[in-house]
Amino acid sequence: MTINDKGFTVQKDSHDHNMTDKSAVLDRNTNPIKTGEWHPLVIEIQGKEMLARRDSDATAYGSHEAIDVKKANFGLTVAGESVSFKNLRVWEASPGKDWDANKAKLLASRAAK
Repeated sequence: MTINDKGFTVQKDSHDHNMTDKSAVLDRNTNPIKTGEWHPLVIEIQGKEMLARRDSDATAYGSHEAIDVKKANFGLTVAGESVSFKNLRVWEASPGKDWDANKAKLLASRAAK
C-alpha cells in the first residue's frame, strides 16, 4: 500500500525486489489527504483480497493470487520526508460470514462517488 497527499494505492508488492516477481497496482483511491491531519486507516488482507479504508468512506480494493501466501513479516515502508503512526494495531482475524455482502456494498458505494 502507498499513501501520499493525492490518496492511497492498494498494491501487491514484489517479494524479491522485482527480479522475478513484479509489484502490481490493484486499485487507487484519489481522495486527497491533507498533510498534518490524522486519519484512521484500516487495511484488511484475507486470502487473495486486500481492502483499505480511510475515514470509513474512502476505499480501495483489489485481489491477486500472489497475496494469498503465508507471510513471515510485514513492513511499513516510508518514502519521502517522514510519517507518523498513532495507535498502530495488527491482529489476525477470520472473515465475517457476511463478507461478500459487505464487500459488494463497499464497492457499490465507491462506484457511486
